[in-house]
Amino acid sequence: PPAAGPEVRVRVSFLNIYELALPQHTYTARIFFEASWVDASLTSADAAETAPIDLWPRQCPFERNASRRWCPRLTLNNLFDTKDREEWYSVFTRSADGSEELPAPVVAYRLKVIGTFTNRFLLHSFPFDSIPLSIDVISLLPRNAGCTMVPNSTPRYSSVANTAAFNMDGEYRLDAPLAVVERYSDPKDSSTGTVYKLVHFQAWLHRRPHFYLYNVYSPN
Repeated sequence: PPAAGPEVRVRVSFLNIYELALPQHTYTARIFFEASWVDASLTSADAAETAPIDLWPRQCPFERNASRRWCPRLTLNNLFDTKDREEWYSVFTRSADGSEELPAPVVAYRLKVIGTFTNRFLLHSFPFDSIPLSIDVISLLPRNAGCTMVPNSTPRYSSVANTAAFNMDGEYRLDAPLAVVERYSDPKDSSTGTVYKLVHFQAWLHRRPHFYLYNVYSPN
């Protein structure tokens, strides 16, 4: 495996948002998550659209195993309950259009999950407020391990929400692009004082005031 971790590019897509549980500070959604990185220890012989998943440690949540392949030890920090999940690895040795060979193989870890996520809901200027739904990605590699986790900035791989499948459109308006916040963890949160990289993806819901004005305050 690489002596120091490579740059890891991450992205999130909200495929469906099923339920908001404001009193419980949770929401249920189906999301797609992808992390990709270069691994020069692999060769063209390792190329596969679906590679054997047991060649890497389990991720989201990260679990150690006997695998020798490097991974960024990723966890969705606010995933509270998993209802369904599908995950796979791909190894690419050529560009997306297949026209040229990459300088080194690229590994892509992909996850589709239906789950309940914790999310602090704070009401401001109800019913004229906006609500962020967060996906909190953390790499459990220490900051000094040489791994850099960053949002994928390639336009075709941008982080988005599927507004066409949003079924609460009468009550909320959903922004398509996700907001992204990067930070490091507080060393006080670790018993060893270790600092980790976090990337927060946020889908923004904007409450439609007329829904409450006409359906709640003036139902008749």
